[in-house]
Amino acid sequence: MYEIDQDKIHFDKAIYDKGCTKIYPYGAEDEHKVVKRKSCANKNVKEKFENEFTLGGFRDDENIVSIEAYLAKTTEIPKGGYNVYFLMPRMEGNLFELLCRYRQKRQHISLNKLLQYFSDLASGVRSLHLARIAHRNINLFNILFDKQNKLKLSDFSSAVSLDESNEAKEKDYYCKQDIWSLGVVFLEICLLNRLELDPNELENTIEKNLLWAQKMYNETISNLLKGMLAIDPVKRKSAKEILEEIKKIRVTFVP
Repeated sequence: MYEIDQDKIHFDKAIYDKGCTKIYPYGAEDEHKVVKRKSCANKNVKEKFENEFTLGGFRDDENIVSIEAYLAKTTEIPKGGYNVYFLMPRMEGNLFELLCRYRQKRQHISLNKLLQYFSDLASGVRSLHLARIAHRNINLFNILFDKQNKLKLSDFSSAVSLDESNEAKEKDYYCKQDIWSLGVVFLEICLLNRLELDPNELENTIEKNLLWAQKMYNETISNLLKGMLAIDPVKRKSAKEILEEIKKIRVTFVP
């Protein structure tokens, strides 16, 4: 990890601007990299952003958006606050945008591609859990894709270190929470759309959409999702078990 060269940041050429986040090109020879700038209102928010990337970003894993450098020298902004900068790979967009592309083209995700997406995400979650980190905010907007349509986990603002938790039950719950969120995302990939979950109709909504996933693909896909979306957290599969099931499905159904 190294510090960002400020002279290589093209501040006059922001390629993405939303809310308090801007993405800038970074150097001609590093065109596959960008600089992410976040504006934070005060020192506490600044420290939260730094913690986000300390927990999840500085990690050599192909299924997680890596943060290659951090500009330690932050700049103050008008009316108080700070700008913080991180060097990261250039990504094409988030998973919701990718699913919208499929819908617009009226394309069906092949089983082989579906399993690739599942494997990308389950591998990222397994890496985090092995590192004693729970993401706690897995959703379509916090999953990015690159030019090869490889999915990567991002945004660790809600992540926690499991080693800092004193209660064993709490640690296990955080991991099971990630599995539930991952199951919802898997189901949304099958549906090519966001899933609206009403707490009062949770079981019925899950069951109805699992039947739809089975119709679109096969029963093994539906059973995989069912094992992730169990209402009882204790019954949910681990990331390791999910990867093993994906491997079995691929061997059985993909030529």
